Amino acid sequence: MTQPLDLIDEYVDEIKAKPKPEDTEEPIELAWNGRTSKISLAVGALLNRDGRLISAGSGCIDCLARGKTDHTHQFHLRASKNADGTWSGPEAEHRLVLKSIGALRGTPEAERRLEQEAELAYIRGVEPASKCRNCGAAIPRGETGQLAASCDECGARNGLPELKTLTLPQLKKLWGSAAKHEVAMELEKGQIRDEVRQLKDALSEGVVLPLAELIKELVGDVAAGKARK
Repeated sequence: MTQPLDLIDEYVDEIKAKPKPEDTEEPIELAWNGRTSKISLAVGALLNRDGRLISAGSGCIDCLARGKTDHTHQFHLRASKNADGTWSGPEAEHRLVLKSIGALRGTPEAERRLEQEAELAYIRGVEPASKCRNCGAAIPRGETGQLAASCDECGARNGLPELKTLTLPQLKKLWGSAAKHEVAMELEKGQIRDEVRQLKDALSEGVVLPLAELIKELVGDVAAGKARK
């Protein structure tokens, strides 16, 4: 009579009831309610949103598409905050990325980013200093009180403004020289058409014929060399 009991004990774990969803350790992702969230960028943060360069203080591109002008935020994110503090929606992960790089206003990450940028500017010597970073000599001031652009002792530059972080107007000026995608495609097609036309003209004039004869001669020389071996 003991054998059946032993068999039951061996399979007792397999017949246990499956755990309920609330008993599992994995968190359950809440469904998105379909609402968007207004996103405000931190000072110094630059972002390319839907092909548009924006920064803190820029008008909201989504409000502008509906005919409204609002500078309190910069765009609408397709995600919303849940009651437990988590975020749900198609762009919930994107918000985490923006937060991690210090792009969201009012976050500890944004404060750390500004501190790191200031430290990096100091290391690079972006701003002029009262003492030469190269030899330690005092940097003279001009009549207006402005520090000299170079050291009188060693000639080293005092300040490297070209290493400053680009502002939004500067970045737009750089990007403004780049053609839009549609324009670039048309330019590329035109170049291809010109190259094809030039090749056709060369073929019709017999310019390529000497090249073909040269290839034949080379092939013949190679074959003759193998025959001699």
